[in-house]
Formats: sequence, structure tokens, C-alpha cells
Amino acid sequence: MGLEAVITTFQVTLIVGPVIGFAVARRIALALQKKDLELVAHGYETGRIVRLPGGRYVELHAGLDEDERARLAHRAVRPIAPRPDEAGRLTRLDRVRGALAERFFADRVEVPEPAAEAVGAVAGAPHDDAEPAERRPLSRVDGAA
Repeated sequence: MGLEAVITTFQVTLIVGPVIGFAVARRIALALQKKDLELVAHGYETGRIVRLPGGRYVELHAGLDEDERARLAHRAVRPIAPRPDEAGRLTRLDRVRGALAERFFADRVEVPEPAAEAVGAVAGAPHDDAEPAERRPLSRVDGAA
């Protein structure tokens, strides 16, 4: 490989590398936020599959404790809305900051505050879209209490 090709490769990597790194890191962060939302909504997977009287199979999930749920549901950083100056105008810098904040926080996965306490509060609830009548507590399944 020639010296010019190596230099050109490094130049392109210097410009394109951070953009690709940012895109990959952003996708990873969003996937982790979705995983946290799933944990808050349904709890941890127990690996226990139960057959309901109607013949359906559901997987039971273990609920989170209050500290873990609060830690996963809490998001401290919020985008700051631009504020006009004394004359009632937004400067160009404020508009750019507002547009960047809106862009960076647009895909963010948020847990609604009321749902953070109500969702996933019942430990052992089946993880499916069953009717409430099918979600009654199971008494004994395969010798388990």
C-alpha cells in the first residue's frame, strides 16, 4: 500500500470516524433506555413459563423493588428551552442551542411519572396482553406455591 493511500485513508477516517462513532453510541444509548423502560414496565424475566387454564402459556416476571424502579424511571437531564432576551428576541446562538437540544432529545425514551409507580408493581404478573380476568393470581403450578 502506498504512502498516499495510507494518508488519504487516515484523512477520511479522521472526518468520518467521529460521525460513525456518534451514530453507534446514540443507537446503543437508545437501546439501553428502551431496555430500562421494559424493566420498569414488566420486571425481570424469571424463566418460568406457566400454562393458564385456557391453554395459553405466559412467562412470569419478577417485579422491581422501589429503589430500582425509581432509579430506572428517573431522568434528571431535560432539554432547556431558549428564552428571549430583554427585547423579546432570540439570538441566533439561542436558536441553534434550542434546535440542537431538540434534535438530541427527540428520540429519548421517557417513562411517564404516574406509570413509573403503577406499572410493574405486581410481582409475578404474566408478560402478555391478556385480559384482566386471565391475570388473576395462580395458586399452584407444577408443585410450586
